[in-house]
Amino acid sequence: MIRKLLLSLIVLSACAPGVRAAQGVPQRLTGVVSVTFPSAPRATRVGDQQNYLVQTDTCAWLAQAKPYAENGQVHDSITLASFYEGMAKGVLRAAKGTETHRSDIRIGGLPALEIEYVKGDSRSLPATVCSRALKVNGQIVIVSFTAPTQLYYKLVPVRDKFFASIKLDQDSTLRSYPPYVRVDSVVPAGATVQAAAPDSTAVSKQAPVPFMRSHAGSVIKMFGLLILVCALIYGFAVYTRRKG
Repeated sequence: MIRKLLLSLIVLSACAPGVRAAQGVPQRLTGVVSVTFPSAPRATRVGDQQNYLVQTDTCAWLAQAKPYAENGQVHDSITLASFYEGMAKGVLRAAKGTETHRSDIRIGGLPALEIEYVKGDSRSLPATVCSRALKVNGQIVIVSFTAPTQLYYKLVPVRDKFFASIKLDQDSTLRSYPPYVRVDSVVPAGATVQAAAPDSTAVSKQAPVPFMRSHAGSVIKMFGLLILVCALIYGFAVYTRRKG
């Protein structure tokens, strides 16, 4: 009983110090994406990646935004699934985590990824991380919530409130991958499409080949020509013998 009471107090106090949970602090991550933190986040920048973090003794709220170069590639929903698959593998490899859940979700109508995993080693208590990743308008946005694994499921409402605060500017043009289209079926603007020639073999039956033009007929003709040559040689030999 005392242990449960202590856990409850930890859950209440872990995310409470300095946190204005009532209203929160909105933070714009990109030109079209924002999220509300429980208090003013600490902003840092590593290369071209922008990080925003709120951390207590127990919980952590993190949002990251990084430009993504298209490199002139043709993208579709199939490559988007492959992209998220590679991202999930990269996250697990970097965190040395064990995956517990993964699902395809939608944020603001755009396809996104949710992944949950447990990280920790012999020197630290296990922590559960849940992240949502979204590619939009040339940016990769990752929003994550972390809590001790022992307390994680008691803090699910806190996590869900954080994720629910992710907002996309609906007045802007939101660009992700278009629906799947085969690359070889894409026609450049202004190009003319030629009608395919009808397949005559599918309409009419092919005319029969004469026997002497067939393979068997060719063999017979070659055999006959060989006999003729042999006969000429034999006749020439007999003729020269008689003359001699």
